Amino acid sequence: MAKRKTPPARTRLYVDVPRDLYWNIPLTIGNKTIAVPLKASALRGAQRGYPWECWLACAIMDYAKQNPDAFPHPVLYAYVTTSAIFLIDKIKGQPTHAVKYQHNFGPYIKKFDTLSRRAFLRWINGNSDLSLTIKPGRARRVGVTRDGGTGKHTGGPRTKTISHGAKRRAIMAGLIPPDHGKQTVEQVYA
Repeated sequence: MAKRKTPPARTRLYVDVPRDLYWNIPLTIGNKTIAVPLKASALRGAQRGYPWECWLACAIMDYAKQNPDAFPHPVLYAYVTTSAIFLIDKIKGQPTHAVKYQHNFGPYIKKFDTLSRRAFLRWINGNSDLSLTIKPGRARRVGVTRDGGTGKHTGGPRTKTISHGAKRRAIMAGLIPPDHGKQTVEQVYA
């Protein structure tokens, strides 16, 4: 009997958190550690709460444009969460492949999403020698779920899942209200 091929790892990259729109794309794990200098000039085009346009994403895109040989693959876009970076390297109308890296700048991202630009610059003390080190991401867990089970389906309907990190980040940045989806019509239009 032929052995079944394991499907490639996939990730959800959210395009619009309030409407739960995302791209489900295959990914591979990065294999190189890269130091990216963070400059205050990257804050100009950055937007709070958007994984595609945050401070780290803008800094990575600027660095990739200036030093294309620094990455072992092309970098077309960067998507940043609190602990991971997904670098889009293939696009056919929409992203078709990403490379996953890890970082430890979660506290900076949380502060960037909650503070104004001026307050954020004061918080980092205008430190121009900050450097983001992105490391190869963690491989997916096979055969074990986060709850400790085997991950086998019981035949019931699939529940709707929303990335808690993307939603929390949008709430912290004030893009969606904290109790989004649980409001009455009167509360929305009050």
